[in-house]
Amino acid sequence: MAMIRIRHRYQIVFALPAALLLSALLVAGCRKDTPNGPPAPAGNDTAAVPLAITFNAVAGNAPFLLDTVMTTENSIQYKVQRLRFYVSQLELIDSSGAHVPVTLLDSAMQPATYGIALVDYSIRGSNVLRVLTKRGRYNGISMAIGVPRLAFDGSSLNHGDASTHLPPLDVDADMYWGWKPGYIFLKIEGFSFVAKQWEQFVYHIGEDKRMMNIVASGSVSVPGDSTGQLHLKANINRLFVTPAGNYLPNLAGDLADRVANSGGPADSLVINGQKSGFITIQQ
Repeated sequence: MAMIRIRHRYQIVFALPAALLLSALLVAGCRKDTPNGPPAPAGNDTAAVPLAITFNAVAGNAPFLLDTVMTTENSIQYKVQRLRFYVSQLELIDSSGAHVPVTLLDSAMQPATYGIALVDYSIRGSNVLRVLTKRGRYNGISMAIGVPRLAFDGSSLNHGDASTHLPPLDVDADMYWGWKPGYIFLKIEGFSFVAKQWEQFVYHIGEDKRMMNIVASGSVSVPGDSTGQLHLKANINRLFVTPAGNYLPNLAGDLADRVANSGGPADSLVINGQKSGFITIQQ
């Protein structure tokens, strides 16, 4: 009998027969444990199967590692201390171009309360998202990097009170502006080598207008069992290259280029994330 092993980041907690686990997940999806509770799983029928979506970070052709010297496409050395971003509004794209919603699961393998995941490369395993969707072959995936303005039930989400929210939108995630109500969608901090010394860079990207809407094209297969895997490449270098091939925001520039939460540098980073190949499907 097929078995699915459920992991809590570092250890196996228990194993269930695949059919029993899927049945339990579909039932769990019909509950609303909080006012912001998620809708029922995609399809709300036995056709919903698990899929693991992994965000493999790289810097060009090199693996991405925190606190490790990497090189941008215009030969600037840099190292990242923090990299976190929210993923929401996940959908697969079928052969007709229609978007098929998926149900994001939390660490307990139940439908995520807000349909949002926090990918934090300082936390092992947070770059692997578990979802339920319909089996089949797809031509791509779409997603948003950010927190939607409204929750499933129409209540305020991005501009809600973080002190009342559950993970990953709680204050402990350190992704909320106390001085400007709203979430930080993407946080990348570190140092770049400028004029023969290491200078800090800090990009905290947020506000409704800076949601990154990303479409990655490529073959996606969702088998009818527990083995479904989709590997995505998150190329950090592409956050600093415009669609026209310019290098903005400038990691080797002045302080105004290297530290931003709004304005031109922030806008450039968002456009790059959407249109310069930040997230692609690994074939």
